[in-house]
Amino acid sequence: MLIKWIACQVREGQQQFFSRGQEQWRAVREVDGFLGQASGWNVSDPAEAVILACWRDEAAYRAFMANHHDPVFAKTRQQQTYERIRVELYERVLDMPGTMENVLDALAVGKWLRLEQRPVLPEADCLAGWPGAAAGVAGKAVKDGGRFLIATVWDAAQPDREGTSGAIIAPLEDAWLVLP
Repeated sequence: MLIKWIACQVREGQQQFFSRGQEQWRAVREVDGFLGQASGWNVSDPAEAVILACWRDEAAYRAFMANHHDPVFAKTRQQQTYERIRVELYERVLDMPGTMENVLDALAVGKWLRLEQRPVLPEADCLAGWPGAAAGVAGKAVKDGGRFLIATVWDAAQPDREGTSGAIIAPLEDAWLVLP
């Protein structure tokens, strides 16, 4: 599975327009290889939208970028709403079950998203015993294999912030959820 992490620094006063545009990404639900996408606003930086998208593999993602991305992006008119965008790709290396088996199932019920970059992989059972932790996935950076993204979805309680310096926590926006 290929994991795409997008962070958009949205211009002041443009959050509502960005949000409307984000809803337009539902058009990708029919694209071959698309597995799901969840997004929200970073609680530490309310002007930053974070998006987690999952693809079957890099070939499916590349086909989407070549054949579908630009028309959908043009329709969203989001380019006018943000100052900066950061896009990073990760190859799944570890599933982290919680109350659910995998992160794709968790997207459908998730209330919170937690994203963190680390130089090392966590243990596979690291979510065990954490109330509200639905599931997670760890991915190795495609460009810089020395970094890992730890993405966890929480179905109830807000993720604990203790010991999470640098982690991004975002309540998921229901209107932005895209499932195949």
